This record gives sequence, C-alpha cells and structure tokens, in this order.
Amino acid sequence: MLMRRELKFKMGSLLLSGNIDQGRLTGIVNQNSDFMIDLPEEQQFLNVTIEQAGKMRKLEMSDFDFVNNKGIHSDSGCRISLKWRAGDADTAICAVKITLKQANATIRGISMNLCGVQLDTAHGRDALVYPKAAGSRIVNPIKELGTAKKLKSADWKDRVLNVWERGYGNSELESTLSMPWLDYYCAKGGIYMGIHEADFEQPLMKLAADTSESALDLTIEKNITRDCQKFTADLVIALHAGDWHRGADIYRNYYDSLGLKVRSLPDFMQNSPGIVCHYDFKWQDGSIGHRFKDLPLLAEKTINAGFDALLAGGWNIGGFDNKYPLFRPAPELGSEDELKAGIKAAQNAGVKVFFYVNGYSFDTALPDFEKNGLDWAIKEANGSFAHGVWGTKKLASMCFCCRGWRETVTSNIRYVLDTLGADGIYIDQLSVSAKICADSSHHHKESARKAACKMLDELRQEMGPEHASRVFLFSEWVSDLMTAHLDAQLAHTCWFNGIAYSFPEMFKYTFPEAALLDQIMQKPWSAVPAEVEGDHVKKVLNKMFVNDMLFWTYGHVLDSPEVGEYLQQVLTLQKQFPECRRARFMDNLFIEDCPTGVTVKVYKGNDKCYLRVWNSTGKPGNFKLTEGVPAVSGLRFDLDGGNCKLAADELKSPSFSAHELSIIKMEILSHKGTKNKPQTLPEGGKQMKTQGRQKRGIFTLIELLVVIAIIAILASMLLPALNKARNKAKTIKCTSNLKQIGLVFMQYSGDYDDRMPLHKRTDADIAWNFCTRELYTYKYFKTSNKSQYYADKLLYCPLNELYINQLYSSAVAKTYGSYIYNAYYANIDDPNHFKSSILITRMAKPGACAMLADGNRGTNFMTKHTITYTHDKFTNILYYDGHVNKMKKSAVPTSETTPFWDGKK
Repeated sequence: MLMRRELKFKMGSLLLSGNIDQGRLTGIVNQNSDFMIDLPEEQQFLNVTIEQAGKMRKLEMSDFDFVNNKGIHSDSGCRISLKWRAGDADTAICAVKITLKQANATIRGISMNLCGVQLDTAHGRDALVYPKAAGSRIVNPIKELGTAKKLKSADWKDRVLNVWERGYGNSELESTLSMPWLDYYCAKGGIYMGIHEADFEQPLMKLAADTSESALDLTIEKNITRDCQKFTADLVIALHAGDWHRGADIYRNYYDSLGLKVRSLPDFMQNSPGIVCHYDFKWQDGSIGHRFKDLPLLAEKTINAGFDALLAGGWNIGGFDNKYPLFRPAPELGSEDELKAGIKAAQNAGVKVFFYVNGYSFDTALPDFEKNGLDWAIKEANGSFAHGVWGTKKLASMCFCCRGWRETVTSNIRYVLDTLGADGIYIDQLSVSAKICADSSHHHKESARKAACKMLDELRQEMGPEHASRVFLFSEWVSDLMTAHLDAQLAHTCWFNGIAYSFPEMFKYTFPEAALLDQIMQKPWSAVPAEVEGDHVKKVLNKMFVNDMLFWTYGHVLDSPEVGEYLQQVLTLQKQFPECRRARFMDNLFIEDCPTGVTVKVYKGNDKCYLRVWNSTGKPGNFKLTEGVPAVSGLRFDLDGGNCKLAADELKSPSFSAHELSIIKMEILSHKGTKNKPQTLPEGGKQMKTQGRQKRGIFTLIELLVVIAIIAILASMLLPALNKARNKAKTIKCTSNLKQIGLVFMQYSGDYDDRMPLHKRTDADIAWNFCTRELYTYKYFKTSNKSQYYADKLLYCPLNELYINQLYSSAVAKTYGSYIYNAYYANIDDPNHFKSSILITRMAKPGACAMLADGNRGTNFMTKHTITYTHDKFTNILYYDGHVNKMKKSAVPTSETTPFWDGKK
C-alpha cells in the first residue's frame, strides 16, 4: 500500500490530492459542485509497458526514481515526465512523455487507472458508458457485472449462433474500444477518463467490480502497435455535472483540435434507407445461391423492398472466405462481361451496387501465401503468423504497415470500381482491433490504424475528387479515426454488445456527421429456431430507427412475413422526412419527463427539429421539451401511416400515439439571430453614407511638397526598424531550417542504427558535399532538380542568400547551401574519422556538441574559422540533440577538445 499524502493541486475548478507529479492520486473534488471522488488509498494512476529484448515489461510509477515531475527507471533506462495543466473548468490534463534510448527496446503501452471509485449506487442510479463498438451502457454496473450471463443459442450453418440478452457473469471485464474514453456517472455528476494521443493507437478498457465496497476499478489502456522510443499523450480526467454527454463533448473537442474532418454520406446515399446484402453468391461451403445474371432480378427485389442499394458477397474466385485476396469473378458464377452487364442493368433500374472485398485476411491454402502472404502477415513474438478461423477456414491476418499488402487491397478495390463499374466497396475487417506485429521488416513507423487510413487516402487521391465523390467506401466495426476516412461504418452494436446494453447513441452523439449501419438480423441465413433472434429483432430495428442508422438487411429478413412487413412500415415512415438525416443528432438533451418505456431522440436543424419516438408501452402519452426547442408548429406521423397536427398547447409537451414508432417534425425559431448578421452592403462592398464631404479641389503645390516631406521623414524613421524586423524574420527562418535539418538527421539515424550521415567516403569528398548527396539519394531531402542534387531553400540561411545568389552559377554553392557540418572533430576518436559516420550513442554530450552552423559555403567543414556571424553578430548552431541556439564569436570555444566540438565530457 502506498503512503497517503495530503498534497493538493488546483486545476481549474478541480482540486486533486496526492503526489500527482509522481503519478499518484488520492482524490478529486469539483469545487464548483462539491462532487468528489475519494479513493480508498493513494494509488498509481498510470503504468507503462515496454518491450525489451522481445519480452514485455510493465513498469509501475513506484519503480521510477523521481526528481520533481521527471522519473527514470534505472533498470530499463525508461524516462517519464508528467506535466499537469487545467483544461476546461472541470478538467485536469496530465501530459505524459515517455522516452527509451536502448536500441532493443520499444514502448508498447500506457494505462490510466482509478481504483475503488464509488458513486451513488442507490436504486441503480449510476451508469457506465464505454465505446465497445458504437457504445455500451450499463446501469448499475457493479450489480450487472455479477449477474449471470443470459444467452440463447441456435444452429446456423456449421456454427452456433448466440444471442446475448443480458448479464456479464464475471466481476471483471475487458473490451477493445472504438474511442479511448469512458464515463461513469450518477445523479450527482460523473467522471470522464480518456487517453488523448494523435496516433490513434488501439484503446482498451478493463473493469473490476468490488461488490463488498460497491466500488469499481476503471482502467483505460493504449496498446502501441508502432515501434517507438518516444511517446506522448494527454491523460484526461474530468469531474463534471450531468451525464456522459459531457464526456463525449470533451473527446470531440480534442478530435477537432487535430484538424480532422468527419466524412458524411455521399449525396447519392443521403436518402438511402440502407443496403440489402447477398453473401450467398457462393458461400464458404461451395454452395451457390446466385449467379451474375441474377443481378437485375435482385435489383428488382431490392426496389420492391423499399431499398435502393445491394451488396454482393461471395462473388470472388473460391467464394466467401476462400482464396482471399483473389477478388476476381468466380468463373462458375459467370464471366466478367456478364457481371458488368448485371451491374449496369441494376444501376439502370435505380439500384446502387456494392461489392465485398476483404482488406485484412489471406487464405493460407493459396500457393501465393508462402511467396507474399507470409511476408505480409502480422507476426507473433515467436515468429508464427496471426490468424483467424471462420467456420472451417484459417485466414492469416495481414499487417497494414506493409506497402505490398496495401497495394494489393487497393488494386482489388480499383478493379471493382474501375473495371466492373460498381458504386462502392465494403472493405471487410479494415477496422478490426489492431495487433502488435513483431516483424521488424515491416517498418512500423505509424500505428496500424493510421497505416490503414493511409491506404484509403492514397486510394482517394488516385481516384481524384470527382471519382471519390461518387463511390461509397465502408467497413465493419467502428473507429474514431475512420470517421475521417470512410463514408460509413458497420457498427456491430445492437446485437453484439448485448441486447440490454447496446448503446449506439454514444458514438452517434460524439460524431453526429458520421453514418452508422447495423444489422437487422445477424447472419445471411436465419437461425434455427428462428425465435432466438425473432424475440429481439423488432427491438433492434426500433433502436436503429430512432438513432437513424442505415439498415443492413439480408434476403431472409425481407422474406419473413412478420419482420419484412414491419420493416416496410418503418421504411415508409422514415421516407416522410428524408431531410431528418441532415439535422444534427442531439440524443435526448432537450427532452424532459419522458415516460418509462418511451425513447425520444432529437435531430436539430436551424429552423426545424425532428423527434424520433419509440414507444414500447403500447399506450399514448406526452413528454416535455426544454426551452432549447422553441417550437412554433408541429406535425406527427405514426407507423400506421396516420398523421396529425400538434395543437398549440402540445408544442412544449408533444403527444405520442400508442404506435411503436413516430416522427414529429417541428418548425422552430431559427438559430440565425440578427445579432451577428452581416449588414447588406451596396455594390463595391463599402457602406455608403447619405451625407459626405463637399467635393473640393486638387492639392496645391505647397500641400503636395509638405506631404512628400512628411512621407520622407516617416520612411527614414521606419526603414531601419523594418530592416531589423526583416532580419529578425530571416533569423527565425534560419533557426527553423536548422531544426528541420536536425529532424532529418534524427530520422536518418533512427533508420541506420543511431549513425549519422557519412562525413565523406573518400579523401576527395567534401564534408557537407557527400552528406547532402546521401540524404538526397535516400529521399530524406526533396530535390527540385531530378538530374542534379540541387539544394532547396531549406539548406540556405536567408541572410546568406545574396552571397549564394552571387555564386549561383557555381555548382558547388548551388548544391550544398550555406550551412557547415561538424563531423571532423565530433568523430575524432575514430582512426578513420574522415570516412566513417558518427555513432550518436557514443557521444557523451550531444546537447553540448555542435552539428551545423552558419557558414558562407556548405563545401567547408565546420571550424572556428569557417563559422559566419550574420545574425546581428551571432551565429545559429544546431546541436546533436536537435536543439538550436545562437552564439557570439567570443563564446565559441577555441579549443577543439571541448564538448562543443567533440561531444566528450
């Protein structure tokens, strides 16, 4: 047990107790609301996981030796710094920086923990919201975790299908997440926990319930899939009023701060109810359900069912789950020309045609697996490849960091779009939970999720904006980062999160622009007995309706007399107000006094508001609207096709019928007030005045001379200041140049075992000459002239540019810029130091040793005689640790055996 300390730190309205600068926390109080979390003991609220020599190690904060807020783990050499700051009034942020320097070590994870959290659990008033898929919500989680898991099973093909109704049956729970945050709240307030980091590594959650203490242990983790020795993240804690919506706002604000833009549906899908999916062209067992010539008939059936898009799966060589990634037409289903003709006929009938392409799996039975698949596969630490088993098929899992795999997937997608002429692609498994790959040849310089997004970006760039705007790209599972790269995501939430706990509202509210699909029923064929799914299908469908999720349906759903007919009614109701999808999803924020068993979701526009109502009580009633919806009129449509106008006294308390589903459209006062409305300007853009000066004559000669004299005086006063400001700007630009060059050198050394670029290879080579040539050759510098290694502006100090321009006909000055390289003295211990590269890890004081400095020609190596002092008698110097500083000539050491020159102690 850690010793309890009474150190207190104020962050906005929060008061944090504990030695937080060393990763320890005792309690949190929101001083504005008096809502508090009092932890049972001072505890470590973060841990770090590293991989060293192929073995995972979890480092506790107590293992670090701290001085103030910086700690070092003596055994592994891992360093950590914790810097706290206030966020919004109810938010505290711990900026974490982790550094490793050992060549055989990499950072693999970080976790933040709050153990023994107690909220008001009386009468089940506490709830936990966490983003498993699109979201889960557990009311009274301590009780629910211990409740026996209730499953209903049915036979489905060669497998068993389980429907999870409620209960977890375990006091501990682990789950991958689609966003790195959770929110635990009660009537008094809530606590938000999140790990904010810009590489979007895989987040996870762990829960443990202590029923004896009515407490929860909460943990958020990040599994780091890229190889990195430096990692930064913000650990965010908020103690807020209200419920989980505050947590969603906190995370969305962070997401927006990264400059990411959420993609919305393409125009041609804006009014679409969803997709009819046919995985049965050729199933895994070889059975054939459809051929390419059937596409026009399937399109007709799609239209008759009220849909306008269909998806074809199992169309490829080998059929579903076979011979991936050979996504070309299966000959037994028809020819390529027949497939093209079928697609064209469906499109002419008004149906969009999408195709299934797998983006993650490789059939190990393919002969090509040994040649390519094995190289591209995700490797375990023991060298074996990661895989999944689907029915009877074993499919290897591919690493998105491999360019060869990304190009293979892109090629398949382009074939379907360009050659076959399809309207979109369902890229299966693109957003699966990211795994750590142990194959160092894959160059894991970015997270697996970012690598997958890079593939999508490259694809859209190849297609061009016009092509990209008329195709529909979507995948399964959901991810926060994927909202900026995919047009829609299959949520897998309403069934797979547990019927009682599925909560797509979480992702929908955080990213209201993003489109979600979900399955009305889980599989392409009905289960036996059908009641296993049938008991819940209407509930799932209603949940999808109020949350405006696109319907993912299979043919057997449409053929079902009960479900198919009910779905038709839902689609008819939804089509009454197609513009509802363009309004912003606000969940239930403007709803008060809603009866138990009634769910109302608000979609708010500038001058209209739509309320989607799900009434499971079978009785009519009313709910109340807050002042946030200033309604002036209203119209309600019910599931049976009936409609009615709301009376004036119903505008603040709308009524709902006994039908299960309704939509209420309300005209509201526009959000566009007149306060910020720009004034209408006359032609020319200037505000005209009715009364102006009388027109006067031209200037006299005396007046003109006086004006010229004043201008001359002002110019003589301002020009020196302007010149000084201009030179200051050039100095700043020079500093920026050196820092960027330093980053290039660090990237090079990271790729070549901590060695800097070669000083020279032969005695005839010039210092900076050979170094820049090598950096150009290996694409670390961009060249503006592919036939010669010409320096870009990055290699020039702007204050030396005039001198360089005077020598512009000189290939030497033109190629090597103005900076000079200290590679001679810094490598003096090497007997062959002229012709070998510097090993940075052998340098005792890289932060004191100069790497580059201002000179008048980059062909010289750096000495005390070749440095120039062009920045107001100062020179800019880049050091071997990457920082830049300025120095006067008198401060430059004259002895070459000082740390400034050789980096020694």
